[in-house]
Amino acid sequence: MDAARARAMADRTGATVYTRLEDALADAEVDAVDIMLPHALHEAAAVLAFKAARISVIRGIIASLVCRVQA
Repeated sequence: MDAARARAMADRTGATVYTRLEDALADAEVDAVDIMLPHALHEAAAVLAFKAARISVIRGIIASLVCRVQA
């Protein structure tokens, strides 16, 4: 992530910049996450988001995720 670009965009839009998914999920103001990562990173991020009870948008195969979240 380019932190300077992220901060510049946040300044223009009023968004909050997070450098860690865990920090975003800990913020009660965050209702949803859009997971746009390389496929190899989807599962770990999605499991965190699902367990935090956040609406999650994932662009990839989630069959293995469902089994892990239910465990």
